[in-house]
Amino acid sequence: MKIGCVLLAAGVSQRFGTINKLLGDFVGDPIVVRTAQAIQKAEFCVVVAVVSDDAVDAVLSECGLRTVRNPRPEDGISGSIKIGLNELCNCDAVMFAVADQPLLSSESIKGAVDLYKLHPGNIISLAYDGNRGNPVIFPRCFYSELYALSGDSGGSAVIKRHTESLLLYDVSDPIELADTDTAKELQNLIDHVNRRQK
Repeated sequence: MKIGCVLLAAGVSQRFGTINKLLGDFVGDPIVVRTAQAIQKAEFCVVVAVVSDDAVDAVLSECGLRTVRNPRPEDGISGSIKIGLNELCNCDAVMFAVADQPLLSSESIKGAVDLYKLHPGNIISLAYDGNRGNPVIFPRCFYSELYALSGDSGGSAVIKRHTESLLLYDVSDPIELADTDTAKELQNLIDHVNRRQK
């Protein structure tokens, strides 16, 4: 069974401020590097990052990730999903991960993959206390619907049409699923890490 991963790293980060949020410093590393490292440790058959920013491309390339460009990120996340899926269309299933979850753990990613292997054909999503989050694994039978997405519609639109196929993998700490859309959210996560280390 071949399971690949698409790291969605082409967002325009309008709410973050003057820099691309994925390059924001998270305890010594760019946010996108922390997320990428968790994915790499999970040992997918192939990982590709969809990028639009030269600096993000360079950082992920230094991490050893293969990158592919989204020339029009302003058109919405559906474009990145299709570009990533084009690269991994020979996989039996693909995990889509967003690049701004710096506290996502490789253990949780591996847990979701193991759950998929027990239930191939189901959609698997990380969650906390029954509340769905990212990343999400989609089996091949849903690729056509992912290709049909448009604008800023993402995988949630497919999940809503197939709730009977959704299985949740609950993480132990909700902070893993937190993303960093704003500088304040990033600072909140950094504060959380600093408190935990005391």
